[in-house]
Amino acid sequence: MSATVAQPRPPVSRRVSEYTAMLLAMDDIPMIHGIFTKVFVWILLVGFLVLPATFVNLQNKKTGTKGVTGDLIGSLQHLPIFIVGCACGGIGILGMCWFWYRWQANSIWICNNIFLPGAVNSLHGVVATVASNYGQNNKLEFVGTSKWTLIATAGLTVVCMLFFLFYSFIVSGSAKKKHDREYGGRKAGSRGEGRGFETKTSTNMS
Repeated sequence: MSATVAQPRPPVSRRVSEYTAMLLAMDDIPMIHGIFTKVFVWILLVGFLVLPATFVNLQNKKTGTKGVTGDLIGSLQHLPIFIVGCACGGIGILGMCWFWYRWQANSIWICNNIFLPGAVNSLHGVVATVASNYGQNNKLEFVGTSKWTLIATAGLTVVCMLFFLFYSFIVSGSAKKKHDREYGGRKAGSRGEGRGFETKTSTNMS
């Protein structure tokens, strides 16, 4: 009698949803990219915290200094610090944009690593700008660098928050809803252990 040689079974493939694919892909994104993204976001925050140091005490300004000339003088009295702040802000934004372009297909990753931290740090810049201006002048009066810093920080806060809402609730949200329809809802559980991760039907396996 000849021995029957068992043939190896072909591997069983499991179809995953777009939402699950993005979650799994996050493990393959190099950790160094996440670290550099956080560094660029931190550099952006440094720029926003440095720029308020260039603000001018309006009470010490000459009464004849007004208009565009006053704005320029307010910016140039601390020119080295102003340049450092602008450079940090520019480097931070460029780095964030590059990683956004690099991992644009993974909306979960860019929301968690770029847009939400960017919005929070920009909001810190708004608070620092308002607090520094009020602390020096005992009132809110934005001229020179204080005006442009407030415009930049507030504008970037709005932009980052809008992109976060778009990617989080529209792009990722639609993918998650489709995932829940096909595989059922998932819960975090009382300790984050995960609940309901069994497949909804056997037809989800191919």
